[in-house]
Amino acid sequence: MRVPSLRGVSRTAPYMHQGAVPQLRGVLDLYNAGLPQPRGREPPVPPPSPLIKPLKLTVEEVQAIEAFLRTL
Repeated sequence: MRVPSLRGVSRTAPYMHQGAVPQLRGVLDLYNAGLPQPRGREPPVPPPSPLIKPLKLTVEEVQAIEAFLRTL
């Protein structure tokens, strides 16, 4: 299986498979929140894996990850 590089990730918006997240910070916030499921969506979204949990990163940690990804 081939996995794409993160090189230039800060310049490849929009993000996610359907392009729903316009900024890199939004992706980090989604993952930090544990990928919450959208409400009122048709058809219903399959339930998430029980292994997906909120990361509980601090604001400073999220900022540091974003700064790192912008250097790539």
